[in-house]
Order: sequence, then structure tokens, then C-alpha cells
Amino acid sequence: MEKKQLGKMMNIAIPILAVLLIVESIYAVASLKSGTGIVSRVVRRKEVISSPVAMKMSAEPAEIKVGEEFTLWVQAELLEDYKVSGSDVFVGFDKKGFKVVEEKKELALEKSKNFPKVLRALLNKEDSQVVVSVVSDGGVELEGGSMVDLVGIKFMALESGKYNFSLIKKGDDVKAGSTFVEQNNDASEIKFTVEDLSVSVI
Repeated sequence: MEKKQLGKMMNIAIPILAVLLIVESIYAVASLKSGTGIVSRVVRRKEVISSPVAMKMSAEPAEIKVGEEFTLWVQAELLEDYKVSGSDVFVGFDKKGFKVVEEKKELALEKSKNFPKVLRALLNKEDSQVVVSVVSDGGVELEGGSMVDLVGIKFMALESGKYNFSLIKKGDDVKAGSTFVEQNNDASEIKFTVEDLSVSVI
């Protein structure tokens, strides 16, 4: 008797399950077509583009005394070979901690052997920014894997503390400012990254 009841129940349950499976399949297909009901996880691979030039700064000594003068060098680290015509350098500083040294009403600069000609050297006191444009007549060939000096700017330490120098153009058009110009027909700018420099005044 129990076997017969079980057989009857199975005869009823199997068709019901089959119908449910068919209905579920139809719903799943309809959901896929409409874009609803199914949550899909999309993983996007973020591409990291490495810049062929890294703009950096260096200053010695690592700790500077109040009243002491020092030279801040702006440099370019190259990953590839380039023929370059020049560079625009924008250096932002904290006017509480530093002032730019001037000689005969001109910025005190140390020229690079690769870029010996200075087209402009300006001090924007309002934005606490120095702008220097250096060039090499006819361009200069630079080797990948090398660190190239662009220009040295003299500063004096005013007050103790820890400060940052930046290579970011300030003012209305805030952006990465130091440019590295390739020597070709259209004088295109080379992509680059920038690094800040932290300096301690004691």
C-alpha cells in the first residue's frame, strides 16, 4: 500500500518538477534578453601606462639650516632615448619656509651642461612659483636609463619645519607643469610623471 502511494506521488511530482524547470528556463532566457534578473560581475583590467620620463628634484644637504642657501636641482629620469630641444620647469615652494635667491635682480641659477641656454627665469611671488625655460640649440641626444639635470635654482631657508617642493604649475591652470619637449617636426611634449621633494629646515 505504501509503495503504491509512493508511486502515485512520484507520478504526480515528476510532471510538476518538469513544468517548474521549463518555466524557470523560460524566465532565465527572458531575463538574459532583457538584462534584468541576472546579476553579472564584470572585472575590468586597469591598464597602467608607464611614462617614459620622470621629473624629479634633489637638494643637498638633506637637512638645511635657517639662513642657509642651497641649490634645488630639477632632473629628468629617462627610460628611453630622446632627442630633446628643451624643457619648461615650474617649481612650487612654501614661501613660509623658503625664498628664491636673486643676484642683480635675476634668479640665481645653475645651468645644466645639456641645456645651457635659459630663455626665461621668472618668480611669481603670489603663487610661490618659479618658472624657468631651458633649451639646447639644435637639440641634444639623451640616453635612456640616465638622469639628466635640467636646471638648478637657488633658495634660502627662512624658518624651521618640513616643507614640500612641487613640480606642479600653479594659478588658474593647475596641472603638471614641467614639460620635456621632443625635438621633431611638431615639437611634441613627452609624457612624464612628477615627484614632490620633502626638505627639512632646522
